[in-house]
Amino acid sequence: MRIISGVGYYATGSGVIQDLCKEFSSCEILSDYEVRFLQDPDGISDLQYNLVDNNHRHNTSFAVKRFLKYMKFLNGSIYSRRYRKFFGEDFWPLTLKYVAELTELKANTWWHRDQIEKGKLFYFFDIIYCKVINKILGGENASSFLKGREVNYYTYIRKDEFLSITKGYLYHLFNTSRKMNKPYLFVNQLISPSNVDRYVAYFDDIRVVIVERDPRDLYIAEREIYHAGVIPVKTVEEFCIWYSITRRHRKFETYNHEMTLFVHFEDLIYRYDEMLKIVMDFVGFCEEDHIYKKNYFNPQLSIKGTQLVKKFPRYSEDVKYIEEKLSEYLYKFPNT
Repeated sequence: MRIISGVGYYATGSGVIQDLCKEFSSCEILSDYEVRFLQDPDGISDLQYNLVDNNHRHNTSFAVKRFLKYMKFLNGSIYSRRYRKFFGEDFWPLTLKYVAELTELKANTWWHRDQIEKGKLFYFFDIIYCKVINKILGGENASSFLKGREVNYYTYIRKDEFLSITKGYLYHLFNTSRKMNKPYLFVNQLISPSNVDRYVAYFDDIRVVIVERDPRDLYIAEREIYHAGVIPVKTVEEFCIWYSITRRHRKFETYNHEMTLFVHFEDLIYRYDEMLKIVMDFVGFCEEDHIYKKNYFNPQLSIKGTQLVKKFPRYSEDVKYIEEKLSEYLYKFPNT
C-alpha cells in the first residue's frame, strides 16, 4: 500500500492531485475529508514533541490526554460519524492500542493543568473544595478533588521506538480503511507543506505532492470567489505579509525528494502533458491504469481559475503591489 497525499497552503489547488488520482484504476480515494491528525495541534506531531523531543513527567501525560481527547472527537458520535465514515469502527480501538504501546504506566495522579483543562467552573469549584476540606480537617494542604480520580500516563521512549510504533498504527489504520485493496490510497491533506520530513517519517511508503498557486490569483479568488475568511485579505498589504510568512520556510527547509514533489497549480494546467508524466513517475502510476483521463481534472476547465485579474480588472493596482512585494513567488504565465 502506497499512500499519496496532495497538500497545499489553503486554496492553492491541491485538489487537482486528488482529481488526478481518481482517474487511475489502481488508486483508491479515502475521502474528500481532510485527514489532519498528524499535523494539527494535539495530533501525532505534538505527541512526538512531548514524548520524545521534550520528555517531561507532566508533558507526556498531558500530551497523551490531549491527543486522546482530540481523537475521540474525530471518532465522532451518533450525530456525526466524522472519521468513522471512512476508517470504520476500528478507528478508536486502534488509537487506544497505539497509546497503550507508547506508554509504560497509567496511574491515578493529578497536577494543576488537569484542573485548568476541566474549565474555569471546575477550577473554581476545586479551589473551594480544597478550602472546605482544609477547614474541616484543620490542615492547609488538602489535595484536589481530582486525587484518586484522574488518570495520567507516563513513559520514556526513544525516537526510533516512537516512529516504529507510529508507523504500525498508521499502517493498520489506513489498511483497514481500504475497501478495494488497491495498491495506491489517496489521503487528502495528510501532512503540512512545512516540516514535511517530520511527517513522512511516520510512513514506510508515501508520496506527497505539494501544490502552490500564484499569489495574484489566490488573493483575487479569496476576495471574489471563496469568501472563506481563512486568508487575511482585508487589505492587499496584510495578504502579502501572510503569504510571505506561510512560504518562508521553503528558504530553509530540506526535502526528501524521493517522497516529496513540489508543483505549481498553473503548471498542471499550462504544461499538462509534461506535468502529468512527472506526477505519474513520481507516484508510480502506470499509463495503462489512466482509464478516466480528464474525467476529473480537465485543464481546460481549471484554466478559468488563473489570471483572474483579466476577469476582475478592478484589482489591477493590488496586483501591481503583489508583483512588487511577492516577486519571487509569481508564476510566469506563458502569454505574459
